[in-house]
Amino acid sequence: MLVNIAANFYAGFFEELSAEQMNQQLFTSLLGPMNVARAVLPTMRNQKSGLIITISSTAGLIGFGQQSGDPAKLAKALIDLSAKDKPSYRFIAGANAIETAEKVATTLQQQLNAFRELSSSLAF
Repeated sequence: MLVNIAANFYAGFFEELSAEQMNQQLFTSLLGPMNVARAVLPTMRNQKSGLIITISSTAGLIGFGQQSGDPAKLAKALIDLSAKDKPSYRFIAGANAIETAEKVATTLQQQLNAFRELSSSLAF
């Protein structure tokens, strides 16, 4: 099993971040987990089993850096989930994260419905 939890965050206005700060954030949050997954995937393929868990904050859904929750309870929940025969592809952890995800899902559904006809008309 691989658990990716690497991330970093620079607070402030976007235009005030240096190119180096943006590069560090992208490397840690995107390229770092990709490199670690690439390193373990051959072993998982040889074993014909494996599980990759990637942890991200609700800041991935909406922009804010601080979240609540008990890390020990999260660890136990992840262990419980990983032991299931068919673990969920996505696990929203925490009441505040559920509330945020529901708001984002509602907004996405409204946007999808508003332009459904136009979007559906784009096929060949």
